[in-house]
Amino acid sequence: MTIKYFLLTLFCGILFIGTIGHAQIQSNSWQSNSWQSNSWHPISPGLDYMKITNHHEIPGYIHIFRINLQKNTLNLALAEDDIFPASTVPWMAEKYHALVAVNGGFFTPIWKPLGLRIQNGHLRNPLKTTAWWPVFYIKNNQPFIISEKMFSATLIKDSNITFAIQSGPQLVSNNKIPSLKLGLDERTAIGITKNNEIILLATENWPLATFDLARFLQQHLDCTQAMNLDGGSSTQLSVNTPKMQLQAGSFAPIADIVYVMEPKP
Repeated sequence: MTIKYFLLTLFCGILFIGTIGHAQIQSNSWQSNSWQSNSWHPISPGLDYMKITNHHEIPGYIHIFRINLQKNTLNLALAEDDIFPASTVPWMAEKYHALVAVNGGFFTPIWKPLGLRIQNGHLRNPLKTTAWWPVFYIKNNQPFIISEKMFSATLIKDSNITFAIQSGPQLVSNNKIPSLKLGLDERTAIGITKNNEIILLATENWPLATFDLARFLQQHLDCTQAMNLDGGSSTQLSVNTPKMQLQAGSFAPIADIVYVMEPKP
């Protein structure tokens, strides 16, 4: 093991311990609020929140955010732009002053992103030729999800694309749910509603099959397009607005985050 990766392992361990302690404080304070499940609540202009609770012996949650791109900006941050190639969502969210942040896409064992990443109009990582990994992108302030093949054929050099992330599988395609594999895990997802709003979703202590997640996005959140992001131990969430502060998830080291910020004046 090189000195660099020894230091990285040590650094991630410190991050893990520190953020877990902070998350417990935030979680305890969150329990005292009076908001109810199954309804939207504004937490910032053009940014709404809804929490679904399963009421098991150990409660699980689905944290959902609805984003209006006319009042907010969706952005991407890569851990490799800092000292180490890996970080956590709370750490990066604080650095970039995110209103809401979730983990991004898949990555290699040394935390190199896998699949397309476009940040502020700049290509940060190339498209991966994996058929079941679609691309979520923003062009002219409008969100889209299309297949890797279609993106490669028509949009790979489009300078009007300001944001893109590739992951998978696609959960909802043109308001239809494709064939999906079984298996329960923590989930992070991104979707587009009938009204062209963006949905960001992360589970907490509530493992879901991708089919159940897709059905929830389609039937209950009105998503006509949706895509799975990295999940399992990577699933994590950070929220910091005047009306809401929350951290949830594993706080394992990851390669990038998808986050919401107020547009620059």
